[in-house]
Amino acid sequence: MGAVGILRCAAYASQKNTALVGYKEGDLDPCCSLQHYYDKLLRLQDLLKTEKGRSLGTARHLFMQKFLQQVEVEVDLDGE
Repeated sequence: MGAVGILRCAAYASQKNTALVGYKEGDLDPCCSLQHYYDKLLRLQDLLKTEKGRSLGTARHLFMQKFLQQVEVEVDLDGE
């Protein structure tokens, strides 16, 4: 989660030679890192069990949401 989670996701994509952002038939490519962001990274907060984990997770989740908003602006996911 958080900045480290974002870095790990990008590093994994680089190692596996997959796109950070990719499209297939007008939708996000299910193999691109950005899709993984939606499929897994944004759901991690709901899996945290301890109070301390949830506290840390909240701040990291908010950071990831803000980062994702910026990515959407830069790659124009909204089509505007």
